[in-house]
Amino acid sequence: LLLAVVTLAALIAAAMGIASLMSTGIIERSKEIGLMKALGAYQWQIALLFYCEAIISALIGGTLGCIAGYGVRIPLSLVY
Repeated sequence: LLLAVVTLAALIAAAMGIASLMSTGIIERSKEIGLMKALGAYQWQIALLFYCEAIISALIGGTLGCIAGYGVRIPLSLVY
């Protein structure tokens, strides 16, 4: 049960981090979004661009988290 609670907390924290990253990116790039719309981009194309960015960020973060977890695990296994 404790492991499930910690996992849920980690998932919520990761989701909030990705949401913060995406909302900041959208606010900072509002001029670029306007330019894309002026050049004829559809709303779904712009949304797809941000969804792909979120997926890539999540994959990189997950990979780095796994690498960091394994990096911490190896020295601890030598101690115990």
